[in-house]
Amino acid sequence: MGYKYNKIKEIIKLNKKEELIIACDILNLEYKESTKKDELVNILAEEFIKYPTELYYLLSAEDLRLLRKMFENEGMVTIEEDQIPSGTSYTEFEALGTLTDLCLIDSDVKVVEGQNVMVGYLSKEFADAFKEFTDDNRIAHAAYLDEVAAIINGCLYFYGAIHIDELYNIVLRKMGSLDKKLFTRTLSYKYALSDFYTSMFIGEEEYIVDSEFSLYYDIDEIHRWNKGVGYKDYSKEELMAAADPLYIENMTLYKPLHYYFKKFYVVEPETLEMFPEMPEDLFYDIYIADAIEMFRVSPLNDDVVEDFMLSMDFNNSEEIEKGLELLHSYVNNLSRWEYKGYTPNDLKNRKMERSNVIPMKAYLGKKKK
Repeated sequence: MGYKYNKIKEIIKLNKKEELIIACDILNLEYKESTKKDELVNILAEEFIKYPTELYYLLSAEDLRLLRKMFENEGMVTIEEDQIPSGTSYTEFEALGTLTDLCLIDSDVKVVEGQNVMVGYLSKEFADAFKEFTDDNRIAHAAYLDEVAAIINGCLYFYGAIHIDELYNIVLRKMGSLDKKLFTRTLSYKYALSDFYTSMFIGEEEYIVDSEFSLYYDIDEIHRWNKGVGYKDYSKEELMAAADPLYIENMTLYKPLHYYFKKFYVVEPETLEMFPEMPEDLFYDIYIADAIEMFRVSPLNDDVVEDFMLSMDFNNSEEIEKGLELLHSYVNNLSRWEYKGYTPNDLKNRKMERSNVIPMKAYLGKKKK
């Protein structure tokens, strides 16, 4: 059969200028607003062929596995749509999306023997330049860096803002060993971290902060946060779990909360008109997910709770009181940025433990008497 595309520019040219700009941003490539489409095509083509190492550090192990599969099949891959929600097909579908975002492959939906399938193609020129980066050792190394990226994302979830050296030390402890240059390279290149964080400075000290941090806090505030208390120590597994965009903290308390308010949630008529084909349950899932995120990252105040309750239609005060009880119970067990990853109940328990400790001087004084 042979490769459908010989040169990589053939594929890159299929994209709109806006899509090429997105790919350049992902790869941190320099361009100007006035840069023409043909110039952007040349910039991307040169990056893919002349600097494959940079692309390697950006891609995940799953991305590399899909590329290897395409190299072995003369630049083509098909993924059946009905298998996308589960197993290998789902990870391949995500990888296909990443490679499409980079304008590295040509992808489309086609009907094959009555079945909708995702089809992807890449060029022989790129295969020749990048094939060495998809051997078993390289993929294993990429999987290791994927774990590093996941731990970083987990730290952003729980802590919001953290000094870059402290972040490195946390990742180092969880991974067992990690070269500082490799940590910095992962932080700079990995697509899994793009748009999730930004760098901020206090003087000359660099902090890695969640991309939404500045919406709620000023970076200088972290010097006042939870003084005398270090960041809460989460396990490697907990940090990696929190890196999942669909992660839900404290599921035991979340489930009854989710189930209870669902009965009273009312979708605004204007919203239903705008999205008539969307199931009403999905509106609720989006609403409560956004609300919980606000409870977790924004400064705690009554306005946040009041805003959440505005979309509920209760029948009596008892229903409201029960809802507020569930809500406060959950919020008090959510990690908070200004508590350095601790929950309000964690800090409450710490204070109680301290109040039960008799100071040594007082103990010795009593013993002498």
